[in-house]
Amino acid sequence: MKQVFVKRGQITVEDVPVPQCSDNFILVQNKNSLISSGTELSVVKSSKEKISKKAKTKTLASILKKAQKVGPAYTLKEIQGRVEQLGNLGYSSSGIVVQTGKNVKEFSVGDKVACGGAGFATHSEFACVPKNLAVKIPKNVSFEEAAFATVGSIAMHGVRRSQTQIGETVAVIGLGLLGQLTVQILKASGINVIGIDLDKNRVRLSEKFGAKGFEVKKGIEEKINKLTKMGCDSVIISASGKTNSPINLAGKIARKKAKIIVLGHVGLDIDRGISYAKELDIISSRAYGPGRYDQEYELKGTDYPVSYVRWTAQRNMESFLQLVADKKINVKSLTSNIFSLKDVEKAYKNLTDKNSLSVLFKYSEKKLEKKDFTVKISERKKTKSGKINIGLIGPGHFFKVIHSSNIFNIKNFSVESVADVDGKNSKEIAKQFNARTATTDYKNVLENKNVDLVFIATRPDMHTEIAVEALKKGKHVFVEKPVSLNEKEFHKFVKEKNRHSELVCMIGQNKRYAPFSRKIKQFFGSDDKPWMIDYKLNILPQDTKHWVYDSEIGGGRVLSEMIHHYDLFSYFTESKPVQIEAFGAGMLEEKATDDNVVTVLKYENGSVATLRCTNLGAESIVKERMEASKQGKTVQMHDYKILQLYDGFYRKEIRLANQDKGHYQELIDLKNALLGKISIEQNLEDALQATETAFKVRKQIRKLF
Repeated sequence: MKQVFVKRGQITVEDVPVPQCSDNFILVQNKNSLISSGTELSVVKSSKEKISKKAKTKTLASILKKAQKVGPAYTLKEIQGRVEQLGNLGYSSSGIVVQTGKNVKEFSVGDKVACGGAGFATHSEFACVPKNLAVKIPKNVSFEEAAFATVGSIAMHGVRRSQTQIGETVAVIGLGLLGQLTVQILKASGINVIGIDLDKNRVRLSEKFGAKGFEVKKGIEEKINKLTKMGCDSVIISASGKTNSPINLAGKIARKKAKIIVLGHVGLDIDRGISYAKELDIISSRAYGPGRYDQEYELKGTDYPVSYVRWTAQRNMESFLQLVADKKINVKSLTSNIFSLKDVEKAYKNLTDKNSLSVLFKYSEKKLEKKDFTVKISERKKTKSGKINIGLIGPGHFFKVIHSSNIFNIKNFSVESVADVDGKNSKEIAKQFNARTATTDYKNVLENKNVDLVFIATRPDMHTEIAVEALKKGKHVFVEKPVSLNEKEFHKFVKEKNRHSELVCMIGQNKRYAPFSRKIKQFFGSDDKPWMIDYKLNILPQDTKHWVYDSEIGGGRVLSEMIHHYDLFSYFTESKPVQIEAFGAGMLEEKATDDNVVTVLKYENGSVATLRCTNLGAESIVKERMEASKQGKTVQMHDYKILQLYDGFYRKEIRLANQDKGHYQELIDLKNALLGKISIEQNLEDALQATETAFKVRKQIRKLF
């Protein structure tokens, strides 16, 4: 399918695979999508910034701290991985449902719908949209009109935040697309409206919709206060710019105890004398309403009960379209032109005209076929013998920063196909590796006869399912940790692996492959003497709404972080744990306990290992510190950059310029195992043991609360 993207300020149309329809989503064949003059152009402008300029958003100090901890090479790759990519455009569209997810009961194939959400309702021939960000289109509303539903819901939510009542007076500052829609919604609600803008043409347009218009000129405050006699009951700011002029103008024309609602991106440094004297309420209005940016609402399809949340994002979209259907809002007069994707440059150029508030894209009729979920990237000849053909599944940010360059640098690896739910990401990665195909359906990778190794880098909730299917297809498997999120999945994986002992399988427990890990083991020697290991893990606090804490997606920090160290302890001691004790650091929330855990492990050979993980420490302290002792020797390791070796009075220190946690050597060993040069079966056994240990630790800490 064709989709519009932006990169470094350049608009482009790319052929990408049609997105897969997830469980709580609908797949929509777009008829129209809206390009707004404010949001769209600001995104394009932002994309022109260089990496160095974008990096400043993290501040130079934070970048230097990162580079000091992990090294400049890793830091640069992380910054590049975040900004060197195609950007989606579009967030408001309309079309016809062509597929529904298994949990979707509200929509059926053939329904006419309006869709919302940046990254979802894109400028593309097909869009995969959360069911809670889509609404059915009323019968007498066209696709062109319905494409305004998302922008209309933003205006609708702003009006609701003002809590305006019939007969009150509301001023709207900034009469672009959002401002004009706000004016019309207010008039439809029985409100007296004042429209304010620098542009006289926009002021005149607001007057056609029933507003009393004012250009921003000297004396405007006196004129408005004379008109209202007491000042405005509310002021809604839909202007955009860094200046504080809109917020201060709002304060001057507002009555005492009025509300100022901020929709646009403006300066908020209001004159305190005005805001204090009038005791003004300054209120932000976020997007389309409750539910937007809430993963439970958007991704999992959980709606808010109407008795508690009357107006969600979806219900705001419905309400707006009903006003359009009732002819109380006119959106046609706000559109300057309609373009096809072949005229994409003309469309965005049209928006630079100050009189243009919005334009629409229209899409041609196209029947959805199975082949549309895959696009060809390369017509290269058959891979030479000795090459290991890889099928990449789910290569996200971590893959781009960590694994991508390593696979490039291992000459025996050749990427055959790339699968990702994000079609543009799938295509970009496939182009980088000169792969034959890019797809949004991972099953196409598993069916590909040329694929030898399936490389699974998705979020953890898909690990077991894909790994098991890959084994059934006779493919070797590399799967990022954890291999499973629960014991039922885990036993399913183990059972399938046992059926295919001839296949090489590796779980991404990379720390045993780190040069310092191997140096430590070499220093102590391989025997059955006991180790005493003390490992400190200082992690940064995360928002508990982050996917890593979701038991159905990420599994928590025990499975995402600490599992590495349980595997590392097995590598060092060459022994199995016989006793496991774990304690959470007094947090009452289940998700929080996973961040602050002490684990004590006793091994068959008498070794004892302690892992202390916390997010309560100072950020300036290194993330990982280890001290291990055995038979009169001691090692101290600091963040995989500094290693100190002690043997009696002997002392040696080794330093690395860049942190090395073993990701490259991990893939070297995988390659050698696939070529039959070494066996990594013990590594797999240890990784499985580490997974079982993580399950036991998680159970123990959650029983305490």
